[in-house]
Amino acid sequence: MTRTPEFLLWSISRKCPLRTYRNWDDPQRTERHLRAARAFAEAMVEGRVLGDLCFDNAVDPWSVAQEDEPRAFRIEASLAHLGGSIQVLSTCDECPARTLAAGSKKIAASCYGWWILPDDPSPIHQTIERAATAAKALDPNDAWPMPTSPCWYGVWQQGVFTGDHLPALTAMLEQQRFPSETAQASATHLAAAARVAFLERLPLVVTLYPPGHVENRLWTLDPHCPRCQAPSRHDPERCGVCGYIGPITPTTTFKARGSRPWRPLSQVALPEERAKVRELLAALEEDPEGNSDEESKE
Repeated sequence: MTRTPEFLLWSISRKCPLRTYRNWDDPQRTERHLRAARAFAEAMVEGRVLGDLCFDNAVDPWSVAQEDEPRAFRIEASLAHLGGSIQVLSTCDECPARTLAAGSKKIAASCYGWWILPDDPSPIHQTIERAATAAKALDPNDAWPMPTSPCWYGVWQQGVFTGDHLPALTAMLEQQRFPSETAQASATHLAAAARVAFLERLPLVVTLYPPGHVENRLWTLDPHCPRCQAPSRHDPERCGVCGYIGPITPTTTFKARGSRPWRPLSQVALPEERAKVRELLAALEEDPEGNSDEESKE
């Protein structure tokens, strides 16, 4: 059994030809459906494409089982459910909901994102507390953020951000410095999403998931409050975070996320491809800003 952290998933709610699944505005469904497209788009920008192969040497922050070798996936096979790489790029090319960019070029399938909390989330909670206090001072009559302790849970409790709450969320996330590079990057990306959603008049859907565990390919959430999603640690009839009175949400089980589309390099690449991938990865490590992407097109 492997423990999983508390985290946020978010997506900009915009229907498109790639979002053909039921509950298309659900951030979890969006992440699972567009995951391969996002990995492909980021690999293209970073020069990690060799023919039909995307490759990476990074550790997947989501994966329970980590591999000691580089990981890779076949592009067209992994994007077949979306119509292939050309369909992905052409669909995303005109999409206003993209939130990541490399220079002046927007990255495909960047209409969703996540924020994974560390084992000790209290520094992030404290940063959000300061930001929320400042936001309340500007508009004390606004019901957002909901009154919770820690305030972190009240910020996300409403789930869907529209109208004036979008620039308010952007300001909240941008006016504070978060305690780690990872948290800062997550906050910056979410702030950018809130800005895009406001400019394009689109809803931003945010879902908070409590801690849990993965076992036998099943992901189980710990018991938690049905209103604010905070883990239930003490009183089973009253939430100590938001004051909700009533039964807690019992353990909830989903299919585990896994590492799809990534697989160990040896499982998807030919011997000559493996050698070339390792060569390109070594070059990228030596010169992250170099021109390895040009080599990968040979």
